[in-house]
Amino acid sequence: MGFREFQLLSSLCNEFEFSERNGSGHFIFIVMKQKTMINDLTRGPLTKQILLYAAPLALANLLQTLYNLVDLAVVGRVVGSEGLSAVSISGQITFLLYALGSGLGSGCQIFISQQVGSGDTEGVRRTIGTSLSFTVILAVAVTAWALYLKTPSCGF
Repeated sequence: MGFREFQLLSSLCNEFEFSERNGSGHFIFIVMKQKTMINDLTRGPLTKQILLYAAPLALANLLQTLYNLVDLAVVGRVVGSEGLSAVSISGQITFLLYALGSGLGSGCQIFISQQVGSGDTEGVRRTIGTSLSFTVILAVAVTAWALYLKTPSCGF
């Protein structure tokens, strides 16, 4: 392999490091394992990959359900049926916002996965930055809306 081929290969993969020329004039290179935040689900045992991907989602859903159960139990004992109705209704709004966030996250994952597959790291950075910015703006807007609805002047 010549130097030009080595440069092309190293620029495509970002996993090769030039070491030296051996006695026959060929380049010696070392394959370096690069640490990334990208989890390639096509490599390794499929069951392990799926479990590693699904475990945080399942844990988040379990914790959300436990939080709602404890909330309902405490409010039902302390406040009574009116408080229980209020918590039950607000739980539906929370679920709606959670579903909206999950849908937006899944939509962003599609774009990010396409860019990871094509090797466009700059596009991945831009998409992640845009999705995080949009999430912050949406969170501020929902918070402002909720604070407005909380005040007696909104008519409710």
